Amino acid sequence: MADQKITALTELNEADVASNDVLPIADISASQTKKVSVKSLVEQGVDLIDDASIPAAKLAAITPSSLGSSSGAKEFIAGPTGAGGAYSSRVIAATDLPVATASALGGAAAGTGLTATSGTFSVDAATASVRGAVSVPTASGLSVDGSGVVSHQSSVTAQTKNGLTVNASGHITAIGSIPASDIPKATSSAVGGVFIGSGLTVTGAGQLNHTDSVTAGTTSGITFNAQGHITATVALAGTDLPTSTTSAKGGVSVPSGALSVSGGGALTHDTSGISAGDYTKVTVDSRGHITAGTTLAASDIPNISAAKLTSGTISTSIIANDAVTGGKLADASTVRFAGAPDTQGVVSFGTADYTGQFLYDEYHDDLYLWTGNSFKSIDIVSGEIVFAGTYNASTNFVASVTAKGSAAGLVVGQVLPAPAANNANHYVTVSQSGTGSGNVPAVALAPPDFLLSTGQDGSWEVLDLSAALAATSAVNVSFSPAGSVAASNVQAAIQELDTEKLGASNPNFTGIATFAGDVVLGENSTLTFEGSSADEHETRFVFDNPDADRTITFPNISGTIITNGDTGTVTNTMLAGSIALTKLANLTSAQLIVGNGSNVPTAVAMSGDATLASTGALTIANAAISSAKMSLTGVSTGNYSNATITVDAQGRITSAANGTAPGIANIVADTTPQLGGDLDVNGKDIVSVSNGDIDLDPNGSGQVVFKGNATRGSGSIKLNCEQNSHGILVKGPPHSAAASYTLTLPNDTGSSAQVLQTNGSGVTSWATPVKLDAAQTFTAAQTFTPQSVHNGGIFIDGPYEQKAEAVSALEIDLNDGNYFTKTINGNSTFTFANPPAVNTVGSFVLELTHTSGTVTWPSEVKFPADTAPTLTAGKTHLFLFVTDNNGGRYRGAALVDYVN
Repeated sequence: MADQKITALTELNEADVASNDVLPIADISASQTKKVSVKSLVEQGVDLIDDASIPAAKLAAITPSSLGSSSGAKEFIAGPTGAGGAYSSRVIAATDLPVATASALGGAAAGTGLTATSGTFSVDAATASVRGAVSVPTASGLSVDGSGVVSHQSSVTAQTKNGLTVNASGHITAIGSIPASDIPKATSSAVGGVFIGSGLTVTGAGQLNHTDSVTAGTTSGITFNAQGHITATVALAGTDLPTSTTSAKGGVSVPSGALSVSGGGALTHDTSGISAGDYTKVTVDSRGHITAGTTLAASDIPNISAAKLTSGTISTSIIANDAVTGGKLADASTVRFAGAPDTQGVVSFGTADYTGQFLYDEYHDDLYLWTGNSFKSIDIVSGEIVFAGTYNASTNFVASVTAKGSAAGLVVGQVLPAPAANNANHYVTVSQSGTGSGNVPAVALAPPDFLLSTGQDGSWEVLDLSAALAATSAVNVSFSPAGSVAASNVQAAIQELDTEKLGASNPNFTGIATFAGDVVLGENSTLTFEGSSADEHETRFVFDNPDADRTITFPNISGTIITNGDTGTVTNTMLAGSIALTKLANLTSAQLIVGNGSNVPTAVAMSGDATLASTGALTIANAAISSAKMSLTGVSTGNYSNATITVDAQGRITSAANGTAPGIANIVADTTPQLGGDLDVNGKDIVSVSNGDIDLDPNGSGQVVFKGNATRGSGSIKLNCEQNSHGILVKGPPHSAAASYTLTLPNDTGSSAQVLQTNGSGVTSWATPVKLDAAQTFTAAQTFTPQSVHNGGIFIDGPYEQKAEAVSALEIDLNDGNYFTKTINGNSTFTFANPPAVNTVGSFVLELTHTSGTVTWPSEVKFPADTAPTLTAGKTHLFLFVTDNNGGRYRGAALVDYVN
């Protein structure tokens, strides 16, 4: 039947319980649930009942009739005399009982003061002259102990209180006066003792009197006697109150028309006729009461001096357009000025007041714009000045010229021509330091100073960039955070790199350090390994001076390096193939190496019926093998064709018979063997001899297939260690991958530290990985794939080229580049596409040639003060946009109205 709860089982009636019925029971010792019969449970259960644990009420009365006797009471029961015998009973005789003593039970007769009735003793009642039984009433304060001693009980502690002395039994043993300390003090809620204070007296008889020195009379409606007791009261009259003054309280009168007093004496202020509410303009009467209320008019507000404004701000929405004129601007309100440099020639820029504020460096004549992060220099717009070449200030000759410089009349090795219209706005950079002469001002020049032609008579203008660069503080040069460098200016970035760089003289690596390319140690260098603990012992690799390029190759296997100081290190499993005979010690001709009695290899000559020549030929003496040396196998001498033979473990033919089916005498004779079923190697190996190879050569396009199954999974090849105790598996993909592809290995072994890579079509090759978490040096131009990650930052020593992407429509695709150009000839609405992911910064510059029309930006673009710049048609504008939340917001900045 189905499993059920015990409570759901059908109940078995009491009369139906049989001795062989079973119950479930938990066997604690075996931690199992077993069955037990009802009979076994009851019989064993009785033996397990604790002594003296069955209440007498649970035992049925034993009567003589239940024991097979009807002789009546006063009988005792005698047990059966044998197995299955019956109980018997008889009357107890006095002689059956021993005499009771003080220490043993037995028979006793009733004495004085006792009465025996039907075998029960009772004590006679006590009288005035005879001791006997007494009863102790409940709650009488009396108790009797097990020995019959009656005592008086009380929970009081023996003490003296309120003049009474009480012992521990609650009996009063003495009486005295009540001391004052025993009387509780009276309170506002409890009766108790009191002290006599002022105004009261008490007589020797305990009479309490009230006394006072006041004269009896009536004042303010109160009549009192000479003891100060009030004997009568009347209502106050106005004459009973003193008149109030400016300095004293008293009675007052209520004038009409302003205040009213009710019959109950409540004072109220009469209404003035105005409705309750808030009013900005009110009318007040001579008593200061508001009698009317209305709204303020503009004429009600007097002119207020601006000096009265001490808090709050004036919203820009209140200020009218074009209301703030130039005369209202404070000095240095839009441009900050930097003064003289410090002792190092560095001009402090300070901190800007707002994004977009200009700073003019008076010392170097440079103009900067605060972007919110750093001051950006205001550069000359591309095309306004023309690079013409370089100038050697040490010789005061032109060092090199560009095509445009040549067209402007500049010649290498000649002095600079005088400024003229044909070379106006052309400039050269100083390549060698010196002092100018001729058409160049006679001042100190140094790279990268500019010499600029104004196109007018005079000298070329000097742009002192060397001093400006030398005086520029690195903290004022912005830096775009990249990789793991989080700094936003050059100074902070250098400090951050300095704390993380490796020392050039003693670099310290923690953990695993990976090098790309060759690691070159200088002259007389060693490799030193501390080991597992820092102590005075180290292991050093010391290199002899090579007279040619040497290569030491570590095999692709785990193990211990062997040195010429090793002993007992080389094992048989370490040997690949045989030991060359040239490595063995010389032996005497025709000797063998055998183990001697001490198990030591020893060279000995073969002796006895066989001899060994130095050529390896074994010669057995004639008649050396006697028939006694060969046991009979029972095979008859003869020739057998197509024979069926049986060979024992010693290689002897134990049976032979002629056969009828064609066959071969030796499997070697079968030059085209084929299997008729699966080949079971039966726990054996497929081996070769004489260092022979084992070739697997499927016919034609066939493949060597290593099958898989449900137990071991995909097909695999196991490569064991030399002792065949460890191995690695090369395993194919699972069935669920549905993978079928070919991997073609490279033609050579590659170079050190190279890795195997695939071209995506299964052709592999060796490649040197580029470490993106350490500094890299690229000696030639590099092309990085889209969104390459360079966590260590990039240091560029050479030209950096950024391709300008011409925008064909009005969508700026951030996947195309970071610098975009666009010419608009009408109203244009731009959109931005493919921003980088959240927490990745993306930025780009838009160079906008503005012929005509208005520009509408995406709603995600936020300019300073949330206001797009005003653009002038016919000009060129530069915009910088930055986003770090996947295009959810673009912060924009603009440099507008450049001359085209």
